[in-house]
Amino acid sequence: MSSEYTVTEVATGRVVSAGDLVSSFRGESGTFEGVERGPQEHHGMPKVAVREPGGRLSLGRNANVWGLRIRHNPTGIESGATAA
Repeated sequence: MSSEYTVTEVATGRVVSAGDLVSSFRGESGTFEGVERGPQEHHGMPKVAVREPGGRLSLGRNANVWGLRIRHNPTGIESGATAA
């Protein structure tokens, strides 16, 4: 995942990284793979890639479906992280 974005789980505030498990509002589980399109693109509708349990990569899913908030992070430093 590009450090251009900070991804958080809306319900918990947890920072989500590639490889983390996420859940949809329908109770589906998947593995977060990355941000495809940020909130500053295409009318504020961020899209994410999530790998489903069977291994199928689901592209172009709305971040809201997975309970994720995507924020543009031009500094490349994730929330809570410090510069080296």
